[in-house]
Amino acid sequence: NRGWEQILDARECTEKELLEQLVKVVQTKNPDVIEGHNIFGFDLPYLHRRCELNDVEFRLGRDGSIPRTYPASIRFAERSIDYTYYEINGRHVIDTFFLVQSYDVSQRALPGYGLKVAAQHFGVAAPGRTYVEYNEIAELWESNPQRLLDYALDDVRETRALSSLLSGSNFYLTQMMPYTYAQTSRTGPAAKIEALLVREYVRNKHALPRPESGEQHAGGYTEVFLQGILGPVVYADVESLYPSIMLAYNICPKSDQLRIFPQILKDLKDLRFKAKHASKDHQKQGNALLADNLDAMQASFKIVINAMYGYLGFGSGIFNDYGEADRVTTTGQQIAKQMIREFEARGSRIIEIDTDGILFIPPVHITTEEEERNLVKEVSDVMPEGITIGYDGRFRKMISYLKKNYALLAYDGSMKLKGSSLVSRSGEKFGREFIREGFARLLEEDIQGLHDLYVSWKNRILNHEWNIADFSRTESMKSSLAQYREDVENGKRTRSITYEIAIRKGIDICKGDRITYYVSGSGLQSNHYEKGRTSDEWPADAPDENTQFYIKRLDEYCQKFLPFFKPQDFSALFSTDTLFSFSPEGIEIIKEIRNRETGEESLR
Repeated sequence: NRGWEQILDARECTEKELLEQLVKVVQTKNPDVIEGHNIFGFDLPYLHRRCELNDVEFRLGRDGSIPRTYPASIRFAERSIDYTYYEINGRHVIDTFFLVQSYDVSQRALPGYGLKVAAQHFGVAAPGRTYVEYNEIAELWESNPQRLLDYALDDVRETRALSSLLSGSNFYLTQMMPYTYAQTSRTGPAAKIEALLVREYVRNKHALPRPESGEQHAGGYTEVFLQGILGPVVYADVESLYPSIMLAYNICPKSDQLRIFPQILKDLKDLRFKAKHASKDHQKQGNALLADNLDAMQASFKIVINAMYGYLGFGSGIFNDYGEADRVTTTGQQIAKQMIREFEARGSRIIEIDTDGILFIPPVHITTEEEERNLVKEVSDVMPEGITIGYDGRFRKMISYLKKNYALLAYDGSMKLKGSSLVSRSGEKFGREFIREGFARLLEEDIQGLHDLYVSWKNRILNHEWNIADFSRTESMKSSLAQYREDVENGKRTRSITYEIAIRKGIDICKGDRITYYVSGSGLQSNHYEKGRTSDEWPADAPDENTQFYIKRLDEYCQKFLPFFKPQDFSALFSTDTLFSFSPEGIEIIKEIRNRETGEESLR
């Protein structure tokens, strides 16, 4: 994209003329790539249908053809999305909605996948960005159409920015794959790896094997040894643990008679480090654009490299090998346990280990970053050949909550939360903000501030001093509407608020579709499925959200802080129902908590 922008609107023309303009622009500009956020889920199906209703031929293909459509499905970790794929001849269609979810499979950092949330998370939302609520759109078109057009243009700009950030790795992967750019962008890692293997077998005119039946038994070693508010903390991790094990221990599927698998892994690793070092060199020289391109290239190699272990245990992979997959994970467990022994032998206290990363409290005589780095290097030097431990950061304090759930406070005052128990995307925005702000106060041991935070949110709920975005929730549909009705009728499931909303409003939903809703009315029924409303139904001038329900939700979020206080202190801290004003006097924070699984003793 070279910065060209144009807004098409129907203020001076009919809808049919507007759609004809759109088709003409696409044919005139003749783009190689068409991008959009949820373009498969909304934009293309909607435009296609409006063209049909207005007797406009939807000829977006480079040869003037109408897009070919067919049902498709894409999976992101535990989530599966059904959608209609649009194949536009001569052009690549890229959905940034998919790119964002693909990024978050490994990062698990995004609170949601909508355009506005993603743009804010990645820092590409402009300071003066125009925001419009769904229920304002119709009225704005009549009263202030320019604001609506500004809003639409900002949507496009954010989509372009997200694509620039997230599509680079797929672009470079396309140069390696027997797929188009569009196919690569919506194809999972396992399919990419298999394509590389099959291509070499076809080139060598060698028969392909059948997939192995069975299952994988061993997994990564993950354990929490200390919980509570701890510090100072050092984070170290094994650089490319599983790929390093596969190379060092000569891992190869037994069905890979040509031994293409280890060769691909070695070549990709060499190419990645070459691109990574070149990126750093150009960054130092001030060649930012070239450095970014090289960084995207090394990231694309990393995606495939890290997925090669997973492919070994992929049930449908024709070169899978469960035995070799188990050998990788059991070797990884041994390396993790050796890391623990070596750091403990040097006076460190282990907080948590998670497959290839370790969080620990260094011995008291080690206080500077240089000394911490030397400690990590000392342990790295005694690890098996091919295994390197890297120093990945230092933190003033940490809240160790559960496995893979923690908060880290950096020395510059910034805080990072990790884990679905702390940053669950399915929860309300106000709950995520309450937990984030509350943990920041807990790390600072600001008991009064934590109480004030609770009181502030409770008052905002009671007085309706918030917006629909604060308390609405977005849920994905895990089955079709027909399947839901059948399961309810047969007693296989209870009624669901989201499906009941779809039935009431006549929304035709598919697996993977998302509905944003809130709970209206009053009272604390066991099931609020009849009280669900979509976010665009919320009347801002006469709020009807169920304040009792959301006060209960606030109290549920408060339970995250229960392990850090005595029961009576917790009750006083998260309450406004006292005769006397709150005082932090006498309330103590429990600094270390016994881990029942590992047998660590509770310390104060």
